[in-house]
Amino acid sequence: FEGRFEEFLYFENAVWAESLFEAIYNEEQNGLFQYKELQSTILKNILINICRQKDFLIRENSLCQKIKDIISKSISLNNKKIANILNYHPYYLNAVFKDSEGVTLHEYILKQRLIKAHALLTETTLSLGEISIICGFCSQSHLSVKFKEVYNLTPSEIRKRW
Repeated sequence: FEGRFEEFLYFENAVWAESLFEAIYNEEQNGLFQYKELQSTILKNILINICRQKDFLIRENSLCQKIKDIISKSISLNNKKIANILNYHPYYLNAVFKDSEGVTLHEYILKQRLIKAHALLTETTLSLGEISIICGFCSQSHLSVKFKEVYNLTPSEIRKRW
């Protein structure tokens, strides 16, 4: 395990480790024949599980970063298209993303589209229809509805302010 624990790890649900540590404690209290060997085996089990979970979290974060990179390059993609690019099922991709980022993939994409639309509204003279297409909205009215929900202003009101 050398070099594998250079930073702190936090596991939200570590009940499995608690029960194993309890087993180590119980072995110490009972002091039965070869209890130290059993304790050593249990501790190795804990370390192996931590390494596996750490590796899983690293892969999960790497996958989320790939998703973010894809979205930043092509904001008009949806969950299904991103899943096809990465060869994952859309439900799995969404579950991994939500666990790691705290929002669904759809919510993240929508937020990125709205950020891009806001920038285009304030920095360009493109029409709302053109902005809708660039940002991957199915229609100008869909963009307007989502914009109003998030910013409490219509796209036209945003444009007037800037």
